[in-house]
Amino acid sequence: MAASGRLGIYENLFVASEGLPFSKTGGLADVVEALPKALVAWATRCGVLPRYRETKATAVVMPSLTIPMGGPRLRFPAIANGAVLNGVRYFFCGGC
Repeated sequence: MAASGRLGIYENLFVASEGLPFSKTGGLADVVEALPKALVAWATRCGVLPRYRETKATAVVMPSLTIPMGGPRLRFPAIANGAVLNGVRYFFCGGC
């Protein structure tokens, strides 16, 4: 609970190799679509997915992103703005 007595706003980051309606090869895409939509009343969400050639992005919002992982680092050449669907904001990793 926040100090005001209301629930705080949470931000959840979902990282997946696929997600509807942008890409689907198996059941994970269904979960990545459904879970953030179900959490709309509780949190601010964004889904991060790899950017495939046919995926449309509106603009690059970060020219590169490096995430330290305790040893090796994950480096993404660009993070692009995708869309807002059902209250869920999507970004795409370029070069995944």
